[in-house]
Amino acid sequence: MYSKAHNTRKRVAFLFFLFFTIAVFVHSASTSVAHAQIQLPGLLETIQLTTSPSYPAPETPVRISARSFFTDLDRSVNTWFVNGVAVSQGPGITSFEATAGPLGSTLVVEIKAESPSGAVTTARTTVRPTVTSLAWEADTYVPPFYKGRALPSSGANIRAAAVVSFMRADGSTIKENDIVYTWKINGRVAGSISGRGKSSVVIPGPLLFGETLVTVIAESTDYTYRGSATVIIPSREPYLVLYQERPAGGIAYHAALPQTSSVGDTELTFAAIPYYISTSKVKSSFLSYRWLINNAPVAADPSDPSRITLYSELPEDGALVSLSVEHMLNFLQTANRSWAIQFGGNASSPGISDPFGRVETTTP
Repeated sequence: MYSKAHNTRKRVAFLFFLFFTIAVFVHSASTSVAHAQIQLPGLLETIQLTTSPSYPAPETPVRISARSFFTDLDRSVNTWFVNGVAVSQGPGITSFEATAGPLGSTLVVEIKAESPSGAVTTARTTVRPTVTSLAWEADTYVPPFYKGRALPSSGANIRAAAVVSFMRADGSTIKENDIVYTWKINGRVAGSISGRGKSSVVIPGPLLFGETLVTVIAESTDYTYRGSATVIIPSREPYLVLYQERPAGGIAYHAALPQTSSVGDTELTFAAIPYYISTSKVKSSFLSYRWLINNAPVAADPSDPSRITLYSELPEDGALVSLSVEHMLNFLQTANRSWAIQFGGNASSPGISDPFGRVETTTP
């Protein structure tokens, strides 16, 4: 008797537990279904508005487009409003083009879609024009007063800075420390250099024959203003330019020597400039200079190996001057060039321009 009653109580307890478990499951399922039914009408009414470009500049065209996964915008009658004024209406009009205003202005764009059944769905977006640009240069060498920027050769670093103009309606601008900068290198977010107030960065440059894609997205801390800029930075090979150096006037940066030239003097000092090599000065101990005169090695000035002085014993002497420059820590940064120089004749025009404001025809 004891054993039978004991087994009966066990069966009753098991059945009670099973009933309780099923009841809890059914209640949870019914709650989930009811919750889904409550949320579904909201999803059905959703319209997404996008702008192209994503970050319009002041007084430029911007296209606003609408899409919805639940509202059939192609069959509904759509009315577009700009700052409360209807500007376009008709069946299936899912986009229209407006013009962004000046800095500090606001363009409120709204769509009202009325379905054939009479249901009305609306969506709104705000266009605030901004200006975002990228300034950059490499940590390579260019001479003083050079008009262009220092370009990266393989292995050089790049300094980039975002220049942002976020203006409010009252004319005040958002400070740099109130802007969050997201940097992307070749499409990937660089989290270590991104963040609030981080408007400038130093990044590795492109490898030999490669390029680096740099993007910055700037956003105000209150998510009101946004802007973006992208640049593609290609790798450049270093190259050499030769200039005359005179005791009175110094280096004639305005007149680069062509590969074949005549000079009026019989004693001249020449200065070689290695453009786009990673150094801050031409006399760097990391640069190796190897001069050849008529294919024979010659010693350069030990105090400044980037310079060489030539003497001509005969009025009509000529010389083939060759130079090789190599970075001691980066074997990919090398440059070689030769110049045929005729002494004692009429000084020839440089023939080609140096890189000071113009591009030399022999540059890569």
